[in-house]
Order: sequence, then structure tokens, then C-alpha cells
Amino acid sequence: MIDPRTKPGRYWLAAGLLAASQTTLAGALEVRPYVEYGTTYNNNLLTVPNARARSETIRKASIGTLVDWPVSRQRLIASGQVSRFRYRRYDQLDHSEYEGRATWEFQFGHAVYGALGYRRERYLDDFDNRQRAITDFIDVSEPTLETYVQVHPDYRIRTLVSHLRLDHSLAEQSRFDREQTQARVELQYQGVPDSVFGFGGETIDGRFPGRVSTDPLSPTFTQNSVFATFDWEYSGISRIQGQLGYTERDAGTRDDRDFGGMTGRLAYIRTLSAKTHVTLELSRFIYSVDDVDANFVRDTGGRLVLDWDYSPKLALNASLGRREQVYQTLGADLARSDTVDELAAEMIYRPLRQFSVTATAAYTQRDSNVASENYDAVSGGLSFRWSPNPENR
Repeated sequence: MIDPRTKPGRYWLAAGLLAASQTTLAGALEVRPYVEYGTTYNNNLLTVPNARARSETIRKASIGTLVDWPVSRQRLIASGQVSRFRYRRYDQLDHSEYEGRATWEFQFGHAVYGALGYRRERYLDDFDNRQRAITDFIDVSEPTLETYVQVHPDYRIRTLVSHLRLDHSLAEQSRFDREQTQARVELQYQGVPDSVFGFGGETIDGRFPGRVSTDPLSPTFTQNSVFATFDWEYSGISRIQGQLGYTERDAGTRDDRDFGGMTGRLAYIRTLSAKTHVTLELSRFIYSVDDVDANFVRDTGGRLVLDWDYSPKLALNASLGRREQVYQTLGADLARSDTVDELAAEMIYRPLRQFSVTATAAYTQRDSNVASENYDAVSGGLSFRWSPNPENR
């Protein structure tokens, strides 16, 4: 949490008070509480090889709220949710999770605007790389500050600063606890209608406080990127979005763990009709992993997504994707390499404005050069949500 007794805490508090000092007139406060209950079936909960797979049924009950409060030219947006999970077979996994987010959107004059945000959440880590029925909770906290400065009618400067802290509850996973500070600056061009083009750079400075000097994995890293971004509507039915650039990762004193290469995301969005959109996405990223003995992973993949809003009461979403994940470990010959295929579908039906039903189905297959990491999993779920004051679609 933000502690006002510390210097960083005082900085965040001062920024929030500065934004609040600019407010004069408060608008209507909207509070949208909700409750949700659902059941999910998974035929391979622990993601083990198929011969050892065991199925599980999970019940989830949630209560939460959304808050939207405009105050003059500022705005407070917040959300919070608490959930309880119960397992039929592995009852030792019964647990609670929570998630909370708050964002203060501010504006000073016509040239400076942005958002001061904070999120805090606690969730059960996936079983993909543990494959045991034991709990490992991840606590996440992250303050962020994003600003835009309009230096010209067609140009603006965007900056983003954040500090992420991630802690594992399982003692044996403490070596994957991570802290990182991200800073990003970008010059954006808005001279083309309904489009934005940018060029900038980003640096991420991270450390793993739980790693001792004898740990074969690096205790620190620095990752620097230069990139071009674009959100271009070049016709009434087609849009291209993405970020393309070059990233270098420096693993401190371990030169054999360094990496440099092209990274980014490219998405083509096609409007087939007023109700139907198709997205084709290609990506290549480098990022830290939190539950595998690796310094980082290179994740390359593609995905096809279909969105269909049949009516105000019925919406469908389906996706098909493949990812190639190569983990940087103790040497090239020992590197773990996975191919992950995923198929997912979701249907949301709203028979009443205050009530909705969501049905989901998914299939995942992972093929790895490490035999114990191969698995197939099928899951499906049904959930019900009620809110006395839902958001308008």
C-alpha cells in the first residue's frame, strides 16, 4: 500500500492532493454494486501430463462495485471485488481473492491531462508450472502516473511512470518475488483524423529481492526499448494498431543472460458489419516469469479473434491462438521451449438489464521439449451476475 510516512508515499499523496485541489464542482456519484456466482469445470486442473490428469469443479462467489464520480474537469473511477473459491476434490485449495483499482483522471487547463492510479490485488497463481495441489498466492501492488502534454494542436508528449511489486506467499517461490520500476516517454502525432502515431522509449529496472548470491538466476535486470506506436484508421472498416521496436535486456553481471531483438505487437481490425469485428494479431515480447527457473521468456505468437454483438442482449466472442515460448535458462542447450495452442469462446446473455448469464469454454494444449510440461486441458463454465444499477451497453 502507499505509505505516506515514506518519501515515495508522500510524493503520490501530494500528486493526488494537487489534482484534487483543482476541483470545484462535483457531478453525480454513480455506484454500481453487483454480485456474481458461477461454476467452472476443468478436466486437468493441475496441468499435468494427460495420464495423471484429474478433473475438478470450482465454485466462485463474488461481490463488488464500480464507482464513477466526475468532479469538474476531473474524474474518479474505482472498482473493487472480493471472491470466494471452493473446490470439490482439492478442498485444501479453497481460498479468497480480492482486487481493487482507483484512477483519478485530472486536467489542468487545455494542455495538461492524465491519470494517477493505483491497483492492489491478491490471487492464486496458475498451476501451469507447479503441477501440485498447493496454494501460492500472489500479492500485487502498483501505483502509476500517466500524463499528456499538448505541445501543438497535432502533437503531444505522453509519459508513464509505474512501480510494480509482486510477492509470492509460498516460501519456495520467494526467489521469484519481483520489484520493477518502469518509465516511458513518447511523442505522439494526432494530425490524421481518428489516428495516433508515436515514437518513444522505455526503460524497466527490476530486481528479485529473494535471490541469494548463489542463485543461478540473475538478481537484477534492466530492459530498454525504443519503439514506434500506431493506431491508424485508414478506412471506415479497417484499423491497424500496434507497437514495433527493438528491446535489449541486460541481466547485470551475467552476460550470458543478455538478449536483444525485435519486439512488438501488430493487430489488424476489420469491421465486417455493424455487429461483427475480426482481429488478427501478431506479437513478440520479452518479459520476466514468476514461476519458472528462467531469467526471462521470449514469447512469439499470433491470435485470431471474432467479436459478434448479435443484439443488445446477446454477445459472442471466440479466439484461436498459438504461442512459442522460449525460456532463457542456464544455457542454450538447456533452454525450455513450449508451443501453446489455445481455443476459447464466451457468450454473454442479458435477459434483463440488471441480470446477465455468461458461458465460457476453452481448450489448451502445451507441447514442450520437457516431457513433464506437456498437457491438454478442457474447461467450461457458467456464471450469473446481478446488479441493481448496471452499466449501459
